[in-house]
Amino acid sequence: HDYRPLSAATVLRQASTPVNPERAINYEGGIKTEWAGGRLRANLSGFYIDFRNIQVTALDPVAQISRRFNAGRGKSHGIEFEGTAIPVQGLQLDFNASWLKARLDRYDGPVTSVTYANGVRLYSSPRAGNALPNSPEWQARFAATWQVPVRMPGRWSLGGDVNYQSSSY
Repeated sequence: HDYRPLSAATVLRQASTPVNPERAINYEGGIKTEWAGGRLRANLSGFYIDFRNIQVTALDPVAQISRRFNAGRGKSHGIEFEGTAIPVQGLQLDFNASWLKARLDRYDGPVTSVTYANGVRLYSSPRAGNALPNSPEWQARFAATWQVPVRMPGRWSLGGDVNYQSSSY
């Protein structure tokens, strides 16, 4: 994202640049299970998404601002798991985990890069094969919630969770 102060002309140019709609075809399948009278629950799903006209933000080499482009094609596929257990009355344990592979297959936008004196070239635009933005490969969460048995108005609960997310672009 570009957070620099911009002139009205730059903002207008950015806002008036047409972008084609992003299209996605999503295939998903899975299984939902429940045991022990609803005290144990486990869900597993897999998915595949094919993107066309995928939209990404990249540096516009002419205007020297970041803006939204139709980048080309991409795909993502992965697996998600959700589990819940209620081992004793008032205590609920939740676990979620996912694995995701999301890549840009073809990039049709402008290619921008910087080449340093030592010959190292760094790209400031997406390239085919790059991970899609905001797509961490791994995510997981564990949570516990206890309904506190107190004789007071309302419902009182105490809970906590731990989250993990691998790096993302």
